[in-house]
Amino acid sequence: MRKRGFILWISLLLMLTLWAVAGIRPNEYVTDTAGLLSREELDALSEHAARLEENYHFGIYIITLDDMTGYGDDDIEDAAERIYLDNALGVGEDRSGLLLLLSMKDRSWALYAFGYGNTAFTDYGKEYLSGRFLDDFREDSWYDGLTDFQKTCEEMLESAQKGEAVDVNRPPDPPHARVYGILVCVLLGVLIAALITFLLKRQLRSVAKGTQAEAFVSAGGLELSRRQDQYTHTTQTRIYDPPVKHDGDSGGGTTTTSRGGSSASGHF
Repeated sequence: MRKRGFILWISLLLMLTLWAVAGIRPNEYVTDTAGLLSREELDALSEHAARLEENYHFGIYIITLDDMTGYGDDDIEDAAERIYLDNALGVGEDRSGLLLLLSMKDRSWALYAFGYGNTAFTDYGKEYLSGRFLDDFREDSWYDGLTDFQKTCEEMLESAQKGEAVDVNRPPDPPHARVYGILVCVLLGVLIAALITFLLKRQLRSVAKGTQAEAFVSAGGLELSRRQDQYTHTTQTRIYDPPVKHDGDSGGGTTTTSRGGSSASGHF
C-alpha cells in the first residue's frame, strides 16, 4: 500500500514538473508554449481538433516547445512519447491519438501515435503526413502548416475507417484524382461512342457492296470454287508495368515501441 502511494506521488510530481517547465496541460488539443500562434489561430485549431475527436473518437494534439529543456538527454521522439503517456493524452480505453511535437531551438519535429493511431498512421502514413506540413514550417508558416496537418489527419482517419489506411501498398490519391478520373471516363465514353458509330456506318457500306457482288456472281460474272474462311488463332501480347518501389519499403505496417506507440521525426 505504501509502495503504491509512493508511486502515485512520484507520478504526480513528474506531471507537475512537466506542466511547470513546458506549460503542458492534459487533454488540451493545442499547447503553444513557443508562442507561434495568435489567439484566433489557437482557437481555430483547437475547435477543429474538438470536431475530429467528436467525429472519429480520436485525439489530435499539437505541442510547441522553445527547446528540450526538462527532458534531459532524450531525443524528440522520446520526449513525444513521455509527454503523451505521462499527460494522459488520447481518447477511450486504448488512448487513441496522434501528437505532433515541435522544438524550435533545433527546428525538430516528432509524430507519436498510440492506440488506434498505430492503425490509422502507419510508418509510410507518417512519412506522407509530414510531407503535407513541412513545406510550410520551412517558411515559418506555422498556422498554415498546422492546418494542413489537421486536414490531412482527417483525410487519413476517414480512409482508415473504411479499411484503407494509407500505407506502402495503398498510397493516397493525388490531388483532384477523382475529378480527373471522371473526366477520363467521360472522354473514353465519347471516344467509344464515336468508334461504334464509325463501325456501324462502315458495316452498312460493306453490306451494300456485298449485295452488288452477289448479283455479279449470280449473273455468271465470277465463279467461286470455294467459299470458306478458316479461323486459326488469335495472338495477344500483354505488357506489364514494373511495380513501384518505395525507398525503405519494408512491406508496410507500423513499427511500435516497447511502450506500445509509434513515432517518426525529423527537422524543418
